[in-house]
Amino acid sequence: MTTLPVAAGPFPVRAGRPRDDDWIPADNLLEPGSPLLEERLLAFGKRLGTTRAAVALSLLLEAYTGLLASVAFGSLLGAGRAPELAVGNVSVRLESGGVPDALAVHDPTPRAGDRLDRLEGVAASLLDRHLGVLVARLGAVRAGRGRRALWGLVAGGCAAAVVDAVERAGGPPQQARALTEALFALPGSPLPGPPRLLEVAPGRRATAGRLVRKRLSCCLSYALPGCDYCATCPVWSDQRAAELAAARLAALPTHG
Repeated sequence: MTTLPVAAGPFPVRAGRPRDDDWIPADNLLEPGSPLLEERLLAFGKRLGTTRAAVALSLLLEAYTGLLASVAFGSLLGAGRAPELAVGNVSVRLESGGVPDALAVHDPTPRAGDRLDRLEGVAASLLDRHLGVLVARLGAVRAGRGRRALWGLVAGGCAAAVVDAVERAGGPPQQARALTEALFALPGSPLPGPPRLLEVAPGRRATAGRLVRKRLSCCLSYALPGCDYCATCPVWSDQRAAELAAARLAALPTHG
């Protein structure tokens, strides 16, 4: 398999169809009636130490969204086009008890008229042909999270991926705001929102502030042993969320 060109990464994405046991074709994982998704959710919950299916489901959806959206928007900004991310063209590396941590695009060959060099084409590939399928399957699990909450998690993951992709590509915060607004304004988009992008004070060695996405839906990580509400949880006011996010960014180790 070869590595796909994306924005400054690294992003865990490859070209080709992997044959290793830890890789699962997305169409097999998300096929109605397949036990694979429920098995992975159960194993993930056990690893987290929770019996609440809604917690494992929410955190798995966030991780899955973050992986796909990072590849989609990182590729669009870094290479000028994204690969086709429909479920039939993607495999995910998903170890039992874990979350998706790598992506394989079976056929990265551009197709005439695929519009994957435009935001609307990338959104259709990402949302309509993959994450929408995932949301529908997770909704059928009946874990206590409704469709709006699930799409809220997807919306937050997409906005965070846009901010990160712009930052990695060296773009200004204004570009991240404009791209996020354009994504959420697309006609027929299933995404609620858009999430608010909060300006966070610069951390150590930083010369400018950063944007942080505030979640639309709670990820429920506070329900895990020893955990509290995230800095960007919707329970906080914007001011408090920005303060908490700034404190956490300042606590991160610096390099160089």
